[in-house]
Amino acid sequence: AELLESNRTLREVWLDNNEIGQDGAQRLAKALQINTSLKLLSLSGNKLRPAGNLAIANALQLNTTLKQLAVAATDADTTAIIAYATVLQHNTSLQSLDLSRSLLKSNQEETTVHLAQALTINTTLKRLILQKNGIHDFGMERLMAALARNTSLTHLDLSRNLIGPDGGQSFAKMMPLNNTLECIDLSHNRLKAAGCLRLCEGMDSSHRSFNFLGLSNNNIDENGIVGLCRLLKNDNTIATFTLWPNPGVTSPTISQSTCQAVQDALAAKERAEVGIVKVDITAYVTADGLIRLA
Repeated sequence: AELLESNRTLREVWLDNNEIGQDGAQRLAKALQINTSLKLLSLSGNKLRPAGNLAIANALQLNTTLKQLAVAATDADTTAIIAYATVLQHNTSLQSLDLSRSLLKSNQEETTVHLAQALTINTTLKRLILQKNGIHDFGMERLMAALARNTSLTHLDLSRNLIGPDGGQSFAKMMPLNNTLECIDLSHNRLKAAGCLRLCEGMDSSHRSFNFLGLSNNNIDENGIVGLCRLLKNDNTIATFTLWPNPGVTSPTISQSTCQAVQDALAAKERAEVGIVKVDITAYVTADGLIRLA
Protein backbone atom coordinates (compact mmCIF):
# COMPACT_ATOMS: atom_id res chain seq x y z
CA ALA A 1 0.00 0.00 0.00
CA GLU A 2 2.84 2.38 0.82
CA LEU A 3 4.47 1.53 -2.51
CA LEU A 4 1.25 2.26 -4.42
CA GLU A 5 1.00 5.68 -2.81
CA SER A 6 4.37 6.79 -4.21
CA ASN A 7 5.10 4.57 -7.23
CA ARG A 8 4.19 5.91 -10.68
CA THR A 9 5.27 2.99 -12.87
CA LEU A 10 3.80 -0.21 -11.39
CA ARG A 11 1.01 -1.53 -13.62
CA GLU A 12 -0.12 -4.86 -12.10
CA VAL A 13 -0.36 -6.24 -8.57
CA TRP A 14 -1.39 -9.84 -7.91
CA LEU A 15 -2.01 -10.66 -4.25
CA ASP A 16 -4.35 -13.67 -4.48
CA ASN A 17 -4.55 -16.00 -1.48
CA ASN A 18 -2.25 -14.02 0.80
CA GLU A 19 -4.36 -13.97 3.98
CA ILE A 20 -5.06 -10.27 3.57
CA GLY A 21 -7.87 -9.17 5.89
CA GLN A 22 -10.15 -6.15 6.02
CA ASP A 23 -7.46 -3.95 7.56
CA GLY A 24 -5.09 -4.67 4.69
CA ALA A 25 -7.88 -4.08 2.18
CA GLN A 26 -8.72 -0.72 3.74
CA ARG A 27 -5.07 0.29 3.57
CA LEU A 28 -4.85 -0.73 -0.10
CA ALA A 29 -8.09 1.14 -0.79
CA LYS A 30 -6.61 4.32 0.66
CA ALA A 31 -3.62 3.94 -1.66
CA LEU A 32 -5.89 3.37 -4.66
CA GLN A 33 -7.52 6.73 -4.08
CA ILE A 34 -4.31 8.54 -4.99
CA ASN A 35 -2.53 6.04 -7.25
CA THR A 36 -2.56 6.95 -10.96
CA SER A 37 -0.53 4.14 -12.55
CA LEU A 38 -2.00 0.78 -11.47
CA LYS A 39 -4.07 -0.96 -14.17
CA LEU A 40 -4.71 -4.36 -12.54
CA LEU A 41 -5.33 -5.39 -8.93
CA SER A 42 -6.14 -9.00 -8.01
CA LEU A 43 -7.15 -9.78 -4.42
CA SER A 44 -9.12 -12.99 -4.94
CA GLY A 45 -9.03 -15.59 -2.19
CA ASN A 46 -8.37 -13.14 0.64
CA LYS A 47 -10.72 -12.64 3.60
CA LEU A 48 -11.41 -8.98 2.86
CA ARG A 49 -14.88 -9.35 4.38
CA PRO A 50 -17.65 -6.79 3.77
CA ALA A 51 -15.71 -3.90 5.30
CA GLY A 52 -12.66 -4.48 3.12
CA ASN A 53 -14.75 -4.82 -0.02
CA LEU A 54 -16.68 -1.65 0.80
CA ALA A 55 -13.39 0.20 1.15
CA ILE A 56 -12.20 -1.05 -2.26
CA ALA A 57 -15.54 -0.11 -3.85
CA ASN A 58 -15.39 3.37 -2.36
CA ALA A 59 -11.84 3.80 -3.68
CA LEU A 60 -13.14 3.18 -7.20
CA GLN A 61 -15.20 6.35 -6.91
CA LEU A 62 -11.96 8.35 -6.89
CA ASN A 63 -9.58 6.12 -8.85
CA THR A 64 -9.79 6.78 -12.60
CA THR A 65 -7.01 4.52 -13.92
CA LEU A 66 -7.63 0.96 -12.64
CA LYS A 67 -8.90 -1.23 -15.49
CA GLN A 68 -9.07 -4.74 -13.97
CA LEU A 69 -10.19 -5.75 -10.48
CA ALA A 70 -10.58 -9.29 -9.13
CA VAL A 71 -12.19 -9.79 -5.71
CA ALA A 72 -13.51 -13.35 -6.08
CA ALA A 73 -13.95 -15.38 -2.90
CA THR A 74 -13.24 -12.43 -0.60
CA ASP A 75 -16.33 -12.82 1.64
CA ALA A 76 -18.17 -9.96 -0.05
CA ASP A 77 -21.78 -9.82 1.16
CA THR A 78 -24.91 -8.30 -0.38
CA THR A 79 -24.05 -4.79 0.75
CA ALA A 80 -20.55 -5.01 -0.74
CA ILE A 81 -21.75 -6.33 -4.11
CA ILE A 82 -24.38 -3.59 -4.30
CA ALA A 83 -21.60 -1.08 -3.56
CA TYR A 84 -19.60 -2.39 -6.52
CA ALA A 85 -22.71 -2.22 -8.70
CA THR A 86 -23.33 1.38 -7.64
CA VAL A 87 -19.75 2.33 -8.48
CA LEU A 88 -20.14 0.81 -11.96
CA GLN A 89 -22.85 3.34 -12.69
CA HIS A 90 -20.28 6.14 -12.46
CA ASN A 91 -16.83 4.62 -12.97
CA THR A 92 -15.55 5.06 -16.53
CA SER A 93 -12.18 3.28 -16.34
CA LEU A 94 -12.87 -0.26 -15.07
CA GLN A 95 -13.00 -2.81 -17.90
CA SER A 96 -12.94 -6.14 -16.04
CA LEU A 97 -14.54 -7.09 -12.72
CA ASP A 98 -14.56 -10.49 -10.99
CA LEU A 99 -17.13 -10.83 -8.18
CA SER A 100 -17.29 -14.62 -8.11
CA ARG A 101 -18.14 -16.71 -5.04
CA SER A 102 -19.71 -13.98 -2.94
CA LEU A 103 -21.36 -14.73 0.41
CA LEU A 104 -24.99 -14.07 -0.45
CA LYS A 105 -27.57 -15.37 2.02
CA SER A 106 -30.72 -14.00 0.36
CA ASN A 107 -32.61 -15.65 -2.49
CA GLN A 108 -34.13 -12.36 -3.64
CA GLU A 109 -31.22 -11.70 -6.04
CA GLU A 110 -30.86 -8.06 -4.96
CA THR A 111 -27.23 -8.03 -6.06
CA THR A 112 -28.08 -9.30 -9.55
CA VAL A 113 -30.77 -6.65 -9.91
CA HIS A 114 -28.32 -3.89 -8.98
CA LEU A 115 -25.64 -5.25 -11.32
CA ALA A 116 -28.18 -5.40 -14.14
CA GLN A 117 -29.10 -1.78 -13.48
CA ALA A 118 -25.41 -0.86 -13.62
CA LEU A 119 -25.03 -2.57 -17.00
CA THR A 120 -27.78 -0.39 -18.47
CA ILE A 121 -25.72 2.69 -17.58
CA ASN A 122 -22.06 1.65 -17.74
CA THR A 123 -20.37 2.03 -21.14
CA THR A 124 -16.81 0.86 -20.41
CA LEU A 125 -16.98 -2.53 -18.65
CA LYS A 126 -16.04 -5.32 -21.06
CA ARG A 127 -15.71 -8.38 -18.80
CA LEU A 128 -17.92 -9.37 -15.86
CA ILE A 129 -17.39 -12.61 -13.94
CA LEU A 130 -20.20 -13.73 -11.61
CA GLN A 131 -19.47 -17.39 -10.91
CA LYS A 132 -21.33 -18.92 -7.99
CA ASN A 133 -23.51 -15.91 -7.17
CA GLY A 134 -26.83 -17.69 -6.68
CA ILE A 135 -28.30 -16.38 -9.93
CA HIS A 136 -31.65 -17.98 -10.87
CA ASP A 137 -33.88 -17.48 -13.91
CA PHE A 138 -35.18 -14.18 -12.52
CA GLY A 139 -31.67 -12.78 -12.20
CA MET A 140 -30.78 -14.08 -15.65
CA GLU A 141 -33.82 -12.30 -17.09
CA ARG A 142 -32.77 -9.01 -15.50
CA LEU A 143 -29.18 -9.35 -16.73
CA MET A 144 -30.27 -10.18 -20.28
CA ALA A 145 -32.71 -7.25 -20.32
CA ALA A 146 -29.80 -5.03 -19.31
CA LEU A 147 -27.56 -6.48 -22.03
CA ALA A 148 -30.20 -5.64 -24.60
CA ARG A 149 -29.32 -2.00 -23.85
CA ASN A 150 -25.61 -2.39 -23.00
CA THR A 151 -23.04 -1.39 -25.64
CA SER A 152 -19.71 -2.43 -24.11
CA LEU A 153 -19.75 -5.86 -22.41
CA THR A 154 -18.09 -8.59 -24.49
CA HIS A 155 -17.52 -11.37 -21.91
CA LEU A 156 -20.02 -12.61 -19.31
CA ASP A 157 -19.26 -15.54 -17.02
CA LEU A 158 -22.37 -16.90 -15.24
CA SER A 159 -21.07 -20.41 -14.61
CA ARG A 160 -21.87 -22.33 -11.42
CA ASN A 161 -25.20 -20.65 -10.78
CA LEU A 162 -28.81 -21.87 -10.75
CA ILE A 163 -30.01 -20.78 -14.18
CA GLY A 164 -32.72 -23.02 -15.67
CA PRO A 165 -34.55 -23.39 -19.01
CA ASP A 166 -36.22 -19.99 -18.72
CA GLY A 167 -32.76 -18.47 -18.57
CA GLY A 168 -32.14 -19.82 -22.06
CA GLN A 169 -35.28 -18.03 -23.22
CA SER A 170 -34.07 -14.76 -21.71
CA PHE A 171 -30.77 -15.17 -23.56
CA ALA A 172 -32.63 -15.80 -26.82
CA LYS A 173 -34.64 -12.58 -26.43
CA MET A 174 -31.49 -10.57 -25.76
CA MET A 175 -29.34 -11.77 -28.65
CA PRO A 176 -31.02 -9.92 -31.55
CA LEU A 177 -30.84 -6.68 -29.54
CA ASN A 178 -27.20 -6.86 -28.44
CA ASN A 179 -24.26 -6.22 -30.77
CA THR A 180 -21.26 -6.54 -28.45
CA LEU A 181 -21.43 -9.77 -26.40
CA GLU A 182 -18.95 -12.30 -27.79
CA CYS A 183 -18.44 -14.83 -24.99
CA ILE A 184 -20.83 -16.32 -22.45
CA ASP A 185 -20.11 -19.12 -20.00
CA LEU A 186 -23.19 -20.89 -18.64
CA SER A 187 -21.39 -24.04 -17.51
CA HIS A 188 -22.60 -25.80 -14.37
CA ASN A 189 -26.17 -24.49 -14.48
CA ARG A 190 -29.58 -26.12 -15.03
CA LEU A 191 -30.46 -25.23 -18.62
CA LYS A 192 -31.39 -28.77 -19.68
CA ALA A 193 -32.41 -29.45 -23.29
CA ALA A 194 -35.23 -26.88 -23.29
CA GLY A 195 -32.94 -24.05 -22.24
CA CYS A 196 -30.24 -25.13 -24.66
CA LEU A 197 -32.65 -25.19 -27.61
CA ARG A 198 -34.03 -21.75 -26.74
CA LEU A 199 -30.52 -20.40 -26.49
CA CYS A 200 -29.69 -21.86 -29.90
CA GLU A 201 -32.75 -20.21 -31.42
CA GLY A 202 -31.62 -16.84 -30.15
CA MET A 203 -28.11 -17.26 -31.48
CA ASP A 204 -29.35 -18.51 -34.83
CA SER A 205 -31.68 -15.52 -35.26
CA SER A 206 -29.08 -12.90 -34.31
CA HIS A 207 -26.83 -13.63 -37.31
CA ARG A 208 -23.67 -12.16 -35.77
CA SER A 209 -20.26 -13.29 -34.55
CA PHE A 210 -19.90 -15.12 -31.24
CA ASN A 211 -16.57 -16.49 -30.03
CA PHE A 212 -17.18 -18.66 -26.96
CA LEU A 213 -20.10 -20.67 -25.62
CA GLY A 214 -19.80 -22.64 -22.37
CA LEU A 215 -22.53 -25.22 -21.74
CA SER A 216 -20.78 -28.03 -19.89
CA ASN A 217 -22.61 -29.73 -17.02
CA ASN A 218 -26.14 -28.46 -17.73
CA ASN A 219 -28.00 -31.79 -17.79
CA ILE A 220 -28.59 -31.41 -21.55
CA ASP A 221 -29.91 -34.59 -23.18
CA GLU A 222 -29.50 -35.80 -26.76
CA ASN A 223 -32.28 -33.56 -28.13
CA GLY A 224 -30.49 -30.49 -26.83
CA ILE A 225 -27.11 -31.68 -28.09
CA VAL A 226 -28.47 -32.33 -31.59
CA GLY A 227 -30.05 -28.87 -31.66
CA LEU A 228 -26.80 -27.28 -30.55
CA CYS A 229 -24.83 -29.24 -33.15
CA ARG A 230 -27.19 -27.96 -35.83
CA LEU A 231 -26.35 -24.42 -34.76
CA LEU A 232 -22.61 -25.11 -34.57
CA LYS A 233 -22.59 -26.72 -37.98
CA ASN A 234 -24.17 -23.68 -39.63
CA ASP A 235 -22.42 -21.00 -37.56
CA ASN A 236 -19.05 -19.82 -38.85
CA THR A 237 -17.98 -17.80 -35.81
CA ILE A 238 -18.11 -19.97 -32.67
CA ALA A 239 -14.64 -21.49 -32.48
CA THR A 240 -14.57 -22.37 -28.78
CA PHE A 241 -17.29 -24.22 -26.89
CA THR A 242 -17.64 -26.70 -24.02
CA LEU A 243 -20.18 -29.53 -23.80
CA TRP A 244 -18.68 -32.14 -21.51
CA PRO A 245 -20.15 -33.52 -19.33
CA ASN A 246 -23.83 -33.57 -20.33
CA PRO A 247 -26.02 -36.70 -20.56
CA GLY A 248 -26.42 -36.06 -24.30
CA VAL A 249 -22.72 -36.79 -24.86
CA THR A 250 -21.73 -38.98 -21.90
CA SER A 251 -24.60 -41.48 -21.71
CA PRO A 252 -23.50 -45.07 -22.40
CA THR A 253 -26.66 -45.51 -24.49
CA ILE A 254 -26.12 -42.44 -26.69
CA SER A 255 -27.50 -42.97 -30.19
CA GLN A 256 -25.41 -43.10 -33.34
CA SER A 257 -27.44 -40.23 -34.81
CA THR A 258 -26.36 -37.96 -31.96
CA CYS A 259 -22.74 -39.05 -32.30
CA GLN A 260 -23.00 -38.36 -36.03
CA ALA A 261 -24.40 -34.87 -35.33
CA VAL A 262 -21.47 -34.07 -33.05
CA GLN A 263 -18.97 -35.44 -35.56
CA ASP A 264 -20.50 -33.38 -38.38
CA ALA A 265 -20.48 -30.20 -36.26
CA LEU A 266 -16.82 -30.67 -35.35
CA ALA A 267 -15.91 -31.38 -38.97
CA ALA A 268 -17.73 -28.24 -40.08
CA LYS A 269 -15.76 -26.20 -37.55
CA GLU A 270 -12.49 -27.60 -38.83
CA ARG A 271 -13.43 -26.62 -42.39
CA ALA A 272 -14.67 -23.15 -41.52
CA GLU A 273 -12.28 -20.22 -41.27
CA VAL A 274 -12.82 -19.50 -37.57
CA GLY A 275 -9.21 -19.73 -36.42
CA ILE A 276 -8.06 -22.44 -34.02
CA VAL A 277 -11.01 -24.60 -32.93
CA LYS A 278 -10.95 -25.30 -29.17
CA VAL A 279 -13.49 -27.79 -27.83
CA ASP A 280 -13.68 -30.28 -24.95
CA ILE A 281 -15.15 -33.12 -27.01
CA THR A 282 -14.04 -35.30 -29.90
CA ALA A 283 -15.62 -37.96 -32.09
CA TYR A 284 -13.84 -41.09 -33.25
CA VAL A 285 -14.75 -44.27 -35.13
CA THR A 286 -14.19 -47.65 -33.46
CA ALA A 287 -12.87 -50.76 -35.14
CA ASP A 288 -16.44 -52.01 -35.64
CA GLY A 289 -17.42 -48.79 -37.44
CA LEU A 290 -19.32 -47.07 -34.61
CA ILE A 291 -18.93 -43.39 -33.80
CA ARG A 292 -18.02 -42.69 -30.17
CA LEU A 293 -17.53 -39.48 -28.22
CA ALA A 294 -14.84 -38.62 -25.68
